[in-house]
Amino acid sequence: MSTTMTKPSTSTTQAGLSSPLPPETHQRAADVAAALATGSRLGLGMTPFNYLPLFAQVAIERLNADEGLRNGAMLDELLQRYAEFYRMTVDLETCAAAHHICARRFWNFQASEAV
Repeated sequence: MSTTMTKPSTSTTQAGLSSPLPPETHQRAADVAAALATGSRLGLGMTPFNYLPLFAQVAIERLNADEGLRNGAMLDELLQRYAEFYRMTVDLETCAAAHHICARRFWNFQASEAV
């Protein structure tokens, strides 16, 4: 028997960066970021690694294998490409959880490209 766990987040995708995800996703992410800044816990981004879809796990492990890819835009692109391969779409929860995991896992993960 399998159950899916979702918990509140403190991480979202970065709004305003060019990525393969549609602008609506980034707008929702900006709304989530604004809600989190006010202390609201919406249930986004805290899905444990083992509960993520396989394409998201593969994208995170790809960043683990190559430190040159460790930035938010590349993670978004990998998520999109791997999801297309599995004929799936990247939802906001999966994207936010992947960003949160990468930010905790990699000391050199850059959430935005403006450095």
